Amino acid sequence: MIGKPIQEILPANVATEASQCLQQAFSTQEVQIFEYQMPLNQKVHDYEARIVVSVEDEVIALCERHY
Repeated sequence: MIGKPIQEILPANVATEASQCLQQAFSTQEVQIFEYQMPLNQKVHDYEARIVVSVEDEVIALCERHY
């Protein structure tokens, strides 16, 4: 997933929300948190992503599945 656009990795609705969080992270330089759902093995699972700017034009995103 490193270096890939989020539109290639996430479903469209999640990618849109993630893009908004990316923009907010760049403008505020603060950690952004958002929750989303994605299907996995024919079930819908809850996830949380934390996005932080690492350098001028890059971010680090940590994603965790909630059980």
